[in-house]
Amino acid sequence: MGQMPLPVSAQQLVLAALSKQLYGRAGPVYADIARLGASLGVLGNRHMRRVAAAAIEALGETPTAGAVWRFGWQWWYQRSVDELIACQADRLTPEWAERHVLAPLRPPPSSILLSVHQFNLPVAAARAVQLVDDLGVVSVIDPLPPGGADVGTEDFLLPPKVRARALGRFYSRIFEGRIFSPTVAARRGLELLRRGGSLIVYPDFFGQAYGSILGRSVPVAQGALWLAHRSGRPIVPFLLIPPNRPADQWRLWCGEPIHASSTAVVATLERCVRRLPTTWPYWRGWYAAPEASRAALGAGAHPAARRASSL
Repeated sequence: MGQMPLPVSAQQLVLAALSKQLYGRAGPVYADIARLGASLGVLGNRHMRRVAAAAIEALGETPTAGAVWRFGWQWWYQRSVDELIACQADRLTPEWAERHVLAPLRPPPSSILLSVHQFNLPVAAARAVQLVDDLGVVSVIDPLPPGGADVGTEDFLLPPKVRARALGRFYSRIFEGRIFSPTVAARRGLELLRRGGSLIVYPDFFGQAYGSILGRSVPVAQGALWLAHRSGRPIVPFLLIPPNRPADQWRLWCGEPIHASSTAVVATLERCVRRLPTTWPYWRGWYAAPEASRAALGAGAHPAARRASSL
């Protein structure tokens, strides 16, 4: 089973409940409905429970029944928060972001900011553009790999068009045109870096090269390396750390620059997943991927590479 979207009538009820909660509030609202979404998801989606068990084992822990339910509930909670915040993206104002998202201890210099896809990336973007001058991003809104592979990006609680319209308006506003699709990112992203700007890149599950992430063969785009070699800018890992409780602050984290090599990029992506596993949307795509073959990965010769897009 896929993402198990709610029936249209139920989605309309959720949207009505959200609209009622928003009355009189300036920022996004999500916690109560997200808890409901987490409960519905973990109870109703047996496939994701199997995925959670495999994920826990790959992370080096024992997939007990309790561990599987906790992992699944947290994943569905983050998934629900992501959808609710996305449809309220117009409320992610600079004032809200400054109050609710802590800055990294050391904001990065002009650089290529590398991360895995995470739930709630609009929250990260709303704060990051305040901290990093001339910031752009390589992205398509809610991308899916070719062939419609199931990697956890379908809508669940709310109608798809609500989310799509809100995100489109948000990214146009927040990046002021500095959002580059993969087809133009090489030229325009390089221009941005060369004039002193920074560029966010999410290479997991895109590209024709493959890397081993937690023992499975996952597409990893090479765009960050291409840009680093031609611009001279460092590659800096970053993450959005969600609050432990709704009243707590979110936090942006930036690490030390990494070596500009495919091995370092793949290792960094795995470390990002390990650090915040329930914020990674792509566990089901990972679960469906073949086990990593060291020889095939080294040669970049996995058959599925011919079907993947480059970034």
